Amino acid sequence: MLHHHPDTEILTDYAAGSLPFGQSLCVAVHLESCEQCRLRTRQLSQLGAELMNQLLPVAVGDGLLDSILGKLDSTREVAVTVSKAPPIEGVPRSLGKLLPNGLDAAPWKRVTANLQTAILSVGDAANQVALVRIKPGGRIPEHRHGGTETTVVLRGGFSDQGGNYIAGDFVTLGEEHSHQPIAHQNSDCICLTAQDAPLQFTGFWSKLANPFISINPQ
Repeated sequence: MLHHHPDTEILTDYAAGSLPFGQSLCVAVHLESCEQCRLRTRQLSQLGAELMNQLLPVAVGDGLLDSILGKLDSTREVAVTVSKAPPIEGVPRSLGKLLPNGLDAAPWKRVTANLQTAILSVGDAANQVALVRIKPGGRIPEHRHGGTETTVVLRGGFSDQGGNYIAGDFVTLGEEHSHQPIAHQNSDCICLTAQDAPLQFTGFWSKLANPFISINPQ
């Protein structure tokens, strides 16, 4: 049973198609394994449609109409829904196009003895989307976040100061958070992450190594 979910604000923005691509992708992956959040998202979509239907028509200028149409065009580029693509073993359907050959074929690079990352090319220079793999029992050095980091667990699990996370769990951390994820002992922990700013490692040796091991947006 999942214990960590997107909050109502995130699900509302997802339903409206207004989340950045990476964050929207993380939500889509979570929805594949969470009936509770799928139902909540449908309710929010229906609520939004009903509110739109109840708005009284008013005259608007061409400039406002063009602005709204422009925003709608932008939204279509980043909206993500639960995918119906053919399944790939071990890969959520929402990630199928990004990982057509499976998780093990991702462009993994070693960061530390316990940590590997694989940057996924999504065409968004301002937001990094990546896979993170931690060895069983391995630790990621303690770090803060320069912006927002969204994570959904794909395989295995980890614990940190905020709780215990298993496959399907979803967590968003901001600039005020500092944590040190530790993978569960029984298997590798693989997560999908989306972030809009570099991590800031806080341990002594990690401060020295920051230029080499920080996971930065492309």
